[in-house]
Amino acid sequence: MAKSKIANLQLHKLDELDCLIQGLLYVDSVGFNGKPECYYFENPTNPELCQKKPYCLDNPYPMLLVNMGSGVSILAVYSKDNYKRVTGTSIGGGTFLGLCCLLTGCETFEEALEMAAKGDSTNVDKLVKDIYGGDYERFGLQGSAVASSFGNMMSKEKRDSISKEDLARATLVTITNNIGSIARMCALNENIDRVVFAGNFLRINMVSMKLLAYAMDFWSKGQLKALFLEHEGYFGAVGALLELFKMTDDQ
Repeated sequence: MAKSKIANLQLHKLDELDCLIQGLLYVDSVGFNGKPECYYFENPTNPELCQKKPYCLDNPYPMLLVNMGSGVSILAVYSKDNYKRVTGTSIGGGTFLGLCCLLTGCETFEEALEMAAKGDSTNVDKLVKDIYGGDYERFGLQGSAVASSFGNMMSKEKRDSISKEDLARATLVTITNNIGSIARMCALNENIDRVVFAGNFLRINMVSMKLLAYAMDFWSKGQLKALFLEHEGYFGAVGALLELFKMTDDQ
């Protein structure tokens, strides 16, 4: 029997991405305890100077909105009612948790992130310097850049030496870098220089946020700004509530 019959509830079907945008714009307009909802990381390529700073989204258009949940949708937003879904990827937060459960035996998102925070992904990934002995200067590739995610796991010796925490961290870095790469290409293709990241994959996930900020800034030579939101996973729910209020007012 349908849950609506059991609970005696009337359910309204709403569009997920419409609700996401409406909720985001509303929450940003009311602020967060007197502070802006939106923020960015200043000096993202320098770990010692990198710090969180508020960002004013009063004039948000156009923006590229990267919604990171179980999978990822990327939207080009030109106004409150004018947006398009540019592309997406099935490799998102669900992939991170699913792979971590398989690789480490963890059972929750929080546990997976806790393990990732303690791990070292460079034990798992093959880096540029592992192939070239240092930087690949001709193409601006730093020696510390990942050349092959999980590339070191082809070696039994290296497989035997890594920890579950290393595997969790490498999984997080792999998925985050992939999302960042797709987002950057979409921003270039759509000629949009503000990229807003939202979604529950970023909940309590400072590692991914700093990775995204670094990648956007470094690979675009400072042309792209990665923006984040204090209530990253709630905009769809807020948008749905606003739509419900509209329906009630109309009736």
